[in-house]
Amino acid sequence: AAAATPAAAGPGLELHVSLAPELAAKVPPGAVLFVFAKAEQGPPMPLAVQRLPGAKLPLTVKLDDGMAMAPGLRLSQFDRYAVTARLSAGGGPMAQSGDLEGVLHAGKAQLGQPLDLRIDHQVP
Repeated sequence: AAAATPAAAGPGLELHVSLAPELAAKVPPGAVLFVFAKAEQGPPMPLAVQRLPGAKLPLTVKLDDGMAMAPGLRLSQFDRYAVTARLSAGGGPMAQSGDLEGVLHAGKAQLGQPLDLRIDHQVP
């Protein structure tokens, strides 16, 4: 039996977050970057999240079990993830019209490997 604690983060998703050049002029002033992973098949709550106000792209972000938002809902417990990077104009985690985002689908086998996550579209 594995006795995991929030401090025992384990391997995580290593994400190189970048912005598509055609969106550079659309970044809202004071945008907050959210990077989060949800289970592709599972609860709607994110498994891990980072909130980075004033982040300069590109940058590298790690999501791991130590960032679990609820006990018992950790990255290591699921096999497939939908990982989102969102530049939020309003500063909140929920998508709003005009926010810029990108999505990457990854699997448990990719934990610990560097992955590219590109913000490539605007939320309608």
